[in-house]
Amino acid sequence: MEIEKIVLTLLQVKGIGKKIAENIIYNSMVEIKNLDDLYILILAEQKKNKKIAEIDFEKLKYYYNKSNKIISIIDKEDIKIINKHDEKYPYRYKNIKNPPLILFAKGNIELLNSQCIVSITGTRNPTISAQDRCKKLVETLVKKDIVITSGLAIGCDTIAHKEAIKNNGFTIAIIPSSMDNIYPKENIGLANEIIKKNGLLLSEYPIIINSKINKGQFLERNRLISGISDGLCVIETKKRGGSMQTFKLGKLQKKIIGVVDFDIENENNQGNKILTENENVIKIKEESSILSFIEKIRYNKKKEKKQFSLF
Repeated sequence: MEIEKIVLTLLQVKGIGKKIAENIIYNSMVEIKNLDDLYILILAEQKKNKKIAEIDFEKLKYYYNKSNKIISIIDKEDIKIINKHDEKYPYRYKNIKNPPLILFAKGNIELLNSQCIVSITGTRNPTISAQDRCKKLVETLVKKDIVITSGLAIGCDTIAHKEAIKNNGFTIAIIPSSMDNIYPKENIGLANEIIKKNGLLLSEYPIIINSKINKGQFLERNRLISGISDGLCVIETKKRGGSMQTFKLGKLQKKIIGVVDFDIENENNQGNKILTENENVIKIKEESSILSFIEKIRYNKKKEKKQFSLF
């Protein structure tokens, strides 16, 4: 059986999430050749985990047929499914906590393993100063052949994607929803423009299965935004919000982190003030600091490459 179909089938069973699905697929001594094998493994997992719902074989067969339907729709929409062991799977995700079992990608999938990627995060209501700083940052990054990644949200994310396109660069939009339910709706046009300009839309949520979006999906999305990058830059953030969470994730993932340093403090950038007090954070101000940010990312990549070659 194909890994993608197994994952899609398992995720429809109540109580089975990514971790349990991975355990069933990869940590079992049984090779899953057919539905009978999969059913036996689910029953065995149920004995260890009471959260998994009772399921009979006919119900499992129904989920499997639904998975085939999902894949058929995905193929028609020119969406690629990439599993954890596919050569196109982002190698950077293999080093983060709870990496996706499968990914859904539409557009230029070669961007997934680009030589250098920088993630942009920030408030949905950026000040004029923050907007200008974001544009200048992205323009400089694109000129240095760096791929821009963000989350398609209103505000700083939107500016980052648009500025990358404007400067003939490449951009990846990682969404907290499935491809048939682009979030936010206001940016469906931007999502289409990203694909048209040889960019990429990326999601870990299969169509049909996940029609509603819950708060947890935004946090999951944020780990992928920071996880796919070599460096992360916070444009503008309040003391609390998604960008503060993305910063923490980036720090855990040992990314090179830049934070815009504002001359004038206000409510919108109070988070920036807190973040710039962290050690090893690069304060992004004038163009020279942007270049220092880029240089540190590239130096870190060279160091990692040397360390890897030793093994």
